[in-house]
Amino acid sequence: MCPSYNSGYVELNETAYADQILADKPAILANDDFIDNLYNQINSDVNRQNRPLLKIVHFTDIHMDMYYRAGASKKCDDVICCREVDGFPTDPALQAGPLGTFGCDIPVDVVTQMGDIINSEIKPDIILWGGDVTPHDQNAYTYEYVTTLQQRLTDFFVANLSSYTLYPLEGNHDFVTPNS
Repeated sequence: MCPSYNSGYVELNETAYADQILADKPAILANDDFIDNLYNQINSDVNRQNRPLLKIVHFTDIHMDMYYRAGASKKCDDVICCREVDGFPTDPALQAGPLGTFGCDIPVDVVTQMGDIINSEIKPDIILWGGDVTPHDQNAYTYEYVTTLQQRLTDFFVANLSSYTLYPLEGNHDFVTPNS
């Protein structure tokens, strides 16, 4: 007979739990319009034109897929699809789009176009790079695979966005053992 074990796990009622958390919600947040009120306050400030402005691009969780192929099947039995190995269906509704498809990681062309928009339109003061460069195909992770993807994006930043201050941070998929 196995000894009994009390993990302390208690199943919660979501509604009761949410009500408990929100019971002492500050009055300033009561109507869930806090951010709207801040914007209204800023817009009504006669000196708003004198406020310093800081433009930030938060570049994170791109999960760049070097094997993404436009036209490949977006339906497959793998973790991510839209790759040559998934085949090329004739039905356009099943094909991966040229700049990405829901359920697939993004093609390199998206990163390039994001860089173009950042340079031509946004022109930020700083860029926050939040990591998670690698695609979701964790079974393929090797040291070379992960570092190649990271180096590719680093080279992209150096070649295209080096005029901006960049603050990098590794993500949970940016290690040979994901989520480590």
